[in-house]
Amino acid sequence: GTYRLEVILYDNPPCLQYVPNCSQSARVLATTASAPFSIVAPPPTDLLIATTPNSAFKLGYSSSYRRLSQSFIAPSQPIKGVSVALARTGNPVAQIGVGIGTSATAAVAQKFITPTSLSSNYLNPTWVDVMFDSPVQLTPGMTYYLTLYVTTTNYTNHYWWPISTLNPYNPIPPAQYGFQYEAFWLGATPQKTYDGLLKIKF
Repeated sequence: GTYRLEVILYDNPPCLQYVPNCSQSARVLATTASAPFSIVAPPPTDLLIATTPNSAFKLGYSSSYRRLSQSFIAPSQPIKGVSVALARTGNPVAQIGVGIGTSATAAVAQKFITPTSLSSNYLNPTWVDVMFDSPVQLTPGMTYYLTLYVTTTNYTNHYWWPISTLNPYNPIPPAQYGFQYEAFWLGATPQKTYDGLLKIKF
């Protein structure tokens, strides 16, 4: 809405509820008001899932590490993109799919990237921005998954997704899972106290 700031000068304290020992004889000597102004809410900041790594999961190393996911509780704001921390072993060239969905395999939005110039140290990773083609409106309060996946694997040339094992992201209500990876023979294996280094961008 639109507001004005009004200043009134009295010769005695007026009888207002919050002024002690007021006088009924108070007279208005002068009054002034500011120009109309609006109060604009600050832009929302990123939703930080985790930012400080102490371990990492391989991505694209083998069939056991083709898909890694981080769960989060959907905010009310549309999501424009994500920033994810990555590192490398060797010189991977596999394309990475970046998706958001209600499960690790059901994407409502996705983007494909082939990152370059990545750090080789997962404790000092490279942050990669991934912006979706249009903002993604999720159902607030529901659990969603940010998933990184590859279709080809290589033992000597692959990526790392750094994680924190200290459970830095612990929303109320809690997300169904923290971090999880797809083991080819076990299905999705949740690690509820692990969180991938990830920023959700509004």
